[in-house]
Amino acid sequence: MTIATDSLSQPISLPTVTYLPATVDSAPTILEPYHVDLLPEYDYEQREYLVSGTAVGAPFCTRLLLRCPRDVGKFSGLVVTETSHIWSGTSVWRASNRWIMRNGHAWMEVDSQSPVAIGVVKASNPNRYQTMTFLPGPLAKDFKDNIPFTPNPTRQTLEDEYTKFMEQWWAATPQSPEVLVAASAAVRSGEMGLRATRVFLSGISQTGGVTRRFITHSSHLRLPDGGDPYNALIPAASGGPALPDPSPGVKVIELLGSEWKFSQDRLRQLYGTVANYRHQAGVAIGHQVAQGFLLPCDAETLRLETVEKVQF
Repeated sequence: MTIATDSLSQPISLPTVTYLPATVDSAPTILEPYHVDLLPEYDYEQREYLVSGTAVGAPFCTRLLLRCPRDVGKFSGLVVTETSHIWSGTSVWRASNRWIMRNGHAWMEVDSQSPVAIGVVKASNPNRYQTMTFLPGPLAKDFKDNIPFTPNPTRQTLEDEYTKFMEQWWAATPQSPEVLVAASAAVRSGEMGLRATRVFLSGISQTGGVTRRFITHSSHLRLPDGGDPYNALIPAASGGPALPDPSPGVKVIELLGSEWKFSQDRLRQLYGTVANYRHQAGVAIGHQVAQGFLLPCDAETLRLETVEKVQF
């Protein structure tokens, strides 16, 4: 089963890409500085661009933030793309930055959702981002101030409130899907100092919902040359029914999360003894440190605050 067919595909118009240099007086706005300090350690650099074009029949201009190997010869060809959270943040970078940099991949933030693009990024430096524009709509603070909250809700109440809240996001970001396609076209074009051969779109929680929505509602969109904008779509912690691959050769990989604790009976079934659990956890943590996913100090905190406290 596929969601879109070639007969329904819609190529976007070719976007314009403009380099936005950092200066002593004007630097890129960083929504989430997590491990940005590690860029030099991996010989990576950060560059900023503006991408502009037309989406849903109206002009747009927004920011692309690229982190990639300083030596383009070490670039793997893969770009992991995420849209910034509707009221700020880049969770995919936070979760995967070491893996990205260890393997020579690139990461790109696309400010495709107008509430954060205009309400946070542009508002942070109106002179630097003066050309950023979207269709008028609510800003990030409008969503942060109106998060639904019902004490001790039933599952159905929670689902109903969240669904209603999501509908407000989509109404506020009609240009986002075409902007996401334009961003993929930009990073494949060679105009951003490298030429991507594979581009993935991912998101976690709210941005996982954006990725899921792209699959279900915008998989007919195509690059200017008619190609698929993304080679893989990875919605994480977004919730909803299982998703089919949107077109041949494009894969959907869903990452699910849960805060439900294992019962003591289940832990005994899996590990047998507490000693065996701690041994296996220690081996796994050691692998994470060796591969660069965990710093030794963080591993020790994980051991003391989590592993050593498990009893069954």
